[in-house]
Amino acid sequence: MEMIERARELAAEMRPAMIDFAQRGIRCPSLPGEERAFAQLVLKELQTLGYEATCVDDWGNVMGMVRGNAEGPTIMYNAHLDHVDIGNPSDWGGYDPYGGQIDVAEVENQTGDGMDMAEVIHGRAASDTKGGMACQIYSGAILIRLVRKDTRLRETTFSLPACWKSPLSRSA
Repeated sequence: MEMIERARELAAEMRPAMIDFAQRGIRCPSLPGEERAFAQLVLKELQTLGYEATCVDDWGNVMGMVRGNAEGPTIMYNAHLDHVDIGNPSDWGGYDPYGGQIDVAEVENQTGDGMDMAEVIHGRAASDTKGGMACQIYSGAILIRLVRKDTRLRETTFSLPACWKSPLSRSA
C-alpha cells in the first residue's frame, strides 16, 4: 500500500508538468510524415524525466526505458505521434486547434447517461494521442522516482511513441 500512496503523491506533484507537456504537444502539429518536431519534443521530455536508453530510431519512433530493479516481465506502452488534419477551422467552436487551451466545458459523464461540466484541454490530438501519451510518459516518470527511492519494481517498462505510417529516418 505504501507504494500506491507514494505513486498517488507523485502523480499529484507531477500533474501540472504533465498537463503542460500535453499542451506543448498539442501546440506542436504532427501530421503524418511531419512528426519530427513532436518526436524531438517527446525525446527531450523523456530525457528530462530520467528515462534510460532514449533515442529516435531511423523510422522516427521515440523510445525510452524505465529499468526495474528486480527480475520480471517487460511492459511496453505504445502511442502514435501523428494525428489527423484539423479539418474545417470553423468546426472548432472558436478554439485554436493547436492552442491547447484549458477551460470548463460540458462533456458526457463517465456512465454515458448524462452530461457534466469538466475541465478540458482543447486541441487536435488532445484525446487521440497527445493527452494519453503525456499520461503514459509521466506514469513512467513516477516509476523512475519510485525505483530511485528503493521501491522494488519487477518490470522493465518501455515507452514507444511511434511513427508507424512512414519512415522519418532522414528527417527525425
